[in-house]
Amino acid sequence: MEQQCGRRICLKPSRAQVRTMYRMCAVSRRAYNWKLGEQNKAYEEAKARTPEGEKVECSLGTPIDWHKEWCVYKKLPENKWMTEVSKYCGQEALRDLGNSWKRFFKGLAEHPKFHKYGIDESFRCSGEVFIGRDFVQLPTLGRVKLKEKNYVKIPDGVEKIPLTMATVSVDASGKWFVSFAYKTDVIPLY
Repeated sequence: MEQQCGRRICLKPSRAQVRTMYRMCAVSRRAYNWKLGEQNKAYEEAKARTPEGEKVECSLGTPIDWHKEWCVYKKLPENKWMTEVSKYCGQEALRDLGNSWKRFFKGLAEHPKFHKYGIDESFRCSGEVFIGRDFVQLPTLGRVKLKEKNYVKIPDGVEKIPLTMATVSVDASGKWFVSFAYKTDVIPLY
């Protein structure tokens, strides 16, 4: 029987990895805020055209469309630094924005807000993400040491197991964490 488990483990990155992780947070924040700025204008125009008391009808596109625009945007000369980190940072941020709009239009959340520098800094990676006994392997960063070893059960003879996604975040004290979900075998007690 399999069960989904989630973990949040403290990282022990090198100085170079910390600099790269801050840059990845910046790319994630920029992608989210860049597209939200454009969409706020479209939403306000649609809101102005909508009679009072009626639901606002506004077509904002899909995260896949936004990612195509993002690929063009980040290749502009002034944005060259954004191409030095994993493509997943901006891509996952745009997916988050898409989910924020969905929740807003369903009445489950407030209007999406801009992400601020230094508050809840994080980025998400998918693709080539692995967890080992004492490391996590992420795109662009390579292997980042874990402060807590053997936290995830890895079968004997296996160096690392793949993860579908991992979120890297930093807290106010400057400690970095990785959060992820994985499946594990559960032995029933009965």
